[in-house]
Amino acid sequence: MPFKNMSLKTLIYISSGIMAFFLVFMVGMYFYIFSLELEGQIQTSFESLADNIETRLIECVESINESAKQYAYSSDIQTITFFDNPEEYFIAASPAEDVLNFILDSNPNISAIYIYNNKNGRNFSSDSSKRRIFSKALEEHGLTGGKNIDAPFFSTSFYDDGLKITPYVVYFYPFYNVRDRKFERNESAICVILCDLNHLIQWLDIDKSSRSAMAVLYEDSIVSSNRNLSEIEINALRNITDSHGKVSVGNEKYLSNSITLPQFGWKLVYMIPEKDLLGGIIRVRNISYILISVVMVLLFAMMMQLFRFVTSPIQQIVNDVRRVRKGECSRIRPVNVLELQELSNGINLTLESIEQAHAKERETQRKLYNAVIEQKQALIYAYRSQINPHFLFNTLECMRSMARHYNAIPLEKVISSLSAMFRYSLRSNTVVTLSEEIEHLKNYLNFMKLRTGSSFEVRMFIPPETFSHPILPICLQPIVENSITHGFTDSNGNHLKIIQIQSWISDISGESMLHVRISDNGCGIPEKKLKELVANMESENNVEKKYSIGLTILQKGLSWFSENRADLL
Repeated sequence: MPFKNMSLKTLIYISSGIMAFFLVFMVGMYFYIFSLELEGQIQTSFESLADNIETRLIECVESINESAKQYAYSSDIQTITFFDNPEEYFIAASPAEDVLNFILDSNPNISAIYIYNNKNGRNFSSDSSKRRIFSKALEEHGLTGGKNIDAPFFSTSFYDDGLKITPYVVYFYPFYNVRDRKFERNESAICVILCDLNHLIQWLDIDKSSRSAMAVLYEDSIVSSNRNLSEIEINALRNITDSHGKVSVGNEKYLSNSITLPQFGWKLVYMIPEKDLLGGIIRVRNISYILISVVMVLLFAMMMQLFRFVTSPIQQIVNDVRRVRKGECSRIRPVNVLELQELSNGINLTLESIEQAHAKERETQRKLYNAVIEQKQALIYAYRSQINPHFLFNTLECMRSMARHYNAIPLEKVISSLSAMFRYSLRSNTVVTLSEEIEHLKNYLNFMKLRTGSSFEVRMFIPPETFSHPILPICLQPIVENSITHGFTDSNGNHLKIIQIQSWISDISGESMLHVRISDNGCGIPEKKLKELVANMESENNVEKKYSIGLTILQKGLSWFSENRADLL
């Protein structure tokens, strides 16, 4: 079976994971379908808005053309443009001005109108301050000096009023003398209309959103815009090339469109934030996201709380059983689930019975262990008595006093070191610290230096953290003594004899272990002799020997100390 040997906790988590996956999948499908529908609504709304803007732009062109036709072919403008005598001009001047004001009022995209007759040089303007713009536009298009045009057109360049604040585009409309119902093709004039691009942009901006951006581009330069644009928005508008597309401004997405009219020679570009097209729907979507997310979090929290209520007592029993097996505790803690309390109580009764049986067995083993410890301690004291004769202590003290009396300072130092060594060996405890053992070793080295004439150098690398570590007394001296007496026997007299002592602490199975390394640069130990020493230390009957037992005794003592360390400390 696929769920064989699977824990209850794992099974519950797998089941909850599958449920959570299907729940997330269903919510994700809902959000995906909702997003697709929302995307379609946004695209439809934007396309409708784009069609309206394009329609209004075409209507604007047509209205400018109709206004130019209406103005140019009014009888009073015909009289003023093609008059023969001054009396007719003055009679028609006032009605012509009324017609002009009517056209300006009815078409807000027209800023000024200028009439120019190439044949007789007569002109008439609605705004004298704009004459400079009209004259410049006529001159740039070569319409002075009697030249005429056959069809209306817009200028592809832009003009300003000298302050470079308001951009203008000029519309040229040719018209002819039709007075007295006569159509004289050879007698014509030009109606020049000045259109304010800023006003045109505001009129085309039917979205009226404070975040929408619309601008007129001419040769990749923005001529006019519906509002002040940031540098990021300007770059985004310049990069709009498709008729319908999307651009990103910062972290927000915009729908974009561009309209190019051949008669203008420039391009109208605009972009609208997606959020502004749907407004309330976006808010509803966001609220739905939040509500569904909150419901999912609450549902997940409730499921996890239920699972924890079921699995925590079981896990507690399992952990307590493991702790009992490791010896960290002796009983199972009670649980809150009624069905599991009987199980925990039964385990505790079993543990109590086992503990009583083990207590009797431990008492028997303790008595036996104490007897063995006493026997081992007696053996250690017997070993130490072989190298620590007590009667020499008093003799050395007497010799040291005599050396001081006769002012034999070197002799006094030798006897003082020997006296300290024997005092340490006689009075030291079963276990000492490394610092005490090092102090004893220094006394021994002082004695040996005086004895050998300082023919060797001792280098100690003892970290402070090892000073207080427990160690058997007089366990380092035999090794150093072997270095002096055996390691340097065949060494060259000019060669510097070095004994190096190092100590460090390591962690073995959670218990700190002291390491001491004693090395020298002497002649070393022959392979055959080394094997013989190892064989002697491994032998069970080497204690009975009368010589070469220092290392063997040391090895036995350290083994005993390692086995009984917990009881000695």
